[in-house]
This record gives sequence, C-alpha cells and structure tokens, in this order.
Amino acid sequence: MTQLLEKFSRGETTPEEEKYLFAWLETQRDEGALSLYEEYRQVLYQRQQPLKIEKSEQLLRKIHARLRAEEPAPEATRAVALWPRYLRPLVAAASVLLVALAGWWYLQPRPGTLSPTELAVAPLAMVEKVNQTTEVLPIALPDGSAIWLHPASRVRYAAALDGPQREVQLWGKAFFEVTKNPARPFVVRANELVTKVLGTSFMVEAFEHQSSYAVTVKTGTVSVTTQAHDAEASTLSTPSPVALKANQRLVFDRTRRAFTAAQLPVQVAPEVLPPTPITYTFKEVPVTDILATLSRDYGVPIRVNEQVLAGCSLTTTLTDKPFFEKLKIICEGVGPGTSFTLEDGVVVLTSLGCN
Repeated sequence: MTQLLEKFSRGETTPEEEKYLFAWLETQRDEGALSLYEEYRQVLYQRQQPLKIEKSEQLLRKIHARLRAEEPAPEATRAVALWPRYLRPLVAAASVLLVALAGWWYLQPRPGTLSPTELAVAPLAMVEKVNQTTEVLPIALPDGSAIWLHPASRVRYAAALDGPQREVQLWGKAFFEVTKNPARPFVVRANELVTKVLGTSFMVEAFEHQSSYAVTVKTGTVSVTTQAHDAEASTLSTPSPVALKANQRLVFDRTRRAFTAAQLPVQVAPEVLPPTPITYTFKEVPVTDILATLSRDYGVPIRVNEQVLAGCSLTTTLTDKPFFEKLKIICEGVGPGTSFTLEDGVVVLTSLGCN
C-alpha cells in the first residue's frame, strides 16, 4: 500500500490502481488511514524526500474531485461540509493522509516544547519492540494486555493504545493475551493476515519468508481475514473471514490464498500454545509462592523482596486473564503500597508489606 501511495503522489498510478486505493480507503476508513499515515511517514523520513505543500494540496484536490465525481454535491463551495454523511469519514481519512505527506518533517521528535503547528500535525506516538534474543520477550500493553514476542519478531503499536480499536502490527510470531473490552476490539495486523478479537488469548505466526501463516486460539473467539498489501494483491481472490474458537488453528496458504481451519489435537496443543493453566486457584497461599508459580509457568523472572512479603497470603481465583492483569490483582490483594514494573523482560515487584 505504501508503494501504491508513493506512485499516487507522483501521479503515476493507473486507473485500476486508483480504483483499488479509493476502495481501500472506503473500507478501512479512519483506522486504516491512520495506520498507513504512520507507515508512509516513516518511508519519507528514511528516504529524506518530503512532499511539497503545493503538491499535497494538488493531491488533496484530486481526491476530493474523485469523491465528488462518485457522489455529486449540490455546490462547489465548502466542499468538505457538503459531502454526503457516509463519505465524510472517508474525506477526513484522505485529508489525514495528505497532511502526513505534506508535513512529515514536522512530525519528527524534537527536544523542547512543540509549537502549535507541530502539535497540530504530530503523529501518534508509536512504540516498536524487536526481539533479537533467543527467548520469548514479554511486553505489557497500556490496557493490561500482554504480548509474548518470539525471537526474530517485531511489533508496533500506539503508545497510548487509544482510539476506537486497539491495534498492533506484527512481523513474525507472538502470543497475545487480550483484556476484554467489547467497546474497543483488539486487532493484530500481520502482513496479509488480520486477526480481530474482543478479549481472548491466541498465537499468530506470520514470518514474511514463510509460504503460510497461522492463527491458533487458546481461549475465546477470534475472527481472521486477509488484507491486500498492494494493487497486484488486490486482484487476487480473498477468502471469507473465519471465526475460530478455543483450541482451533487456522492456516493461511499465501500462494493459494486459502484458509484451512482444524481442531487442534490435545497432544499437539502444548507444542503450539503456551501450556499455562487457564485458571489459577489459590487458598491462603503465600504471595511469594503465588509469584513463583506464575514466574515458572510464564517463564518470566519476578524479582521481589521476600522479607517484605513474609507472612503475606492470598485467597484468589485468576480465570482467563492476561499475565499482567493477574499481577495487578495480586498487588491489589497485598496492599495499596504494592505495584510492579517490567524492566528488560523482568517483573520487578515493590511493596510496603501486607494490609
């Protein structure tokens, strides 16, 4: 899509490519446009090729003219205000893209205070994590969700993880534990693969060099579909979305562009999904033992002052919650002076002692 957008900015797109670009904008609306906006900003920054203001205005007029041709407006003035209601989000998304092209140099991080102009065009603050180790890397998201990033993999997401949906981009392999929030779906985009959930745990495998991708569900339900990356891919067949339930696995054949879903055999599940229990039940168990259990099952070191927690016990049930949500519940059970941080893959828990 970034390549297609570059061609559009140079005026080199064919009618077929422009048709695909506008169809993509209409289906993706604001979320997709903002994602593309960030990707293309990075491309421009790396190539040091800013787009002139005049050129961006010309492109914006071209987009408006195209939309106007598809749905005539009664007047030529106050064009954006007169767009039909169902096209207004599309116009806004297109405008965001062009602002990104024109003002990309304002979007780079700078020391000191940002000017009003810079604040107006500043992009979403993005976080990117790369696992260059041989171990699985735990990542805590702002909403309490957890990502277990496998070696040679990379993720990117908005620092605040705000907006109408929580979106993460993945290159490689990762296991996700997602906090439940029906109002804000959680979406993982991995090359052509798009996985959408409301709150569940699942594994996504999507290395660029592989001929197939896979999604495996541990708990809950997920919806899996595909997205085209460029104009050429858009002409290929697109399989219908597939809903997966717990212990089901879907494989996407990139050559045939076809989904194959199957039940995951019980004996194979531990090889594909983390073998952590779905439910933990503790009754008057020392907190240090609870933390040791979670540390062992999740493979994450938990550093704690055992002397401070000596004599602290908890009775609790942790059912189908992300790792960091489990830790939060434990901290709240110990007392208001207890909290944790994640530092270089190690959980550091601090406490003033029991209630």
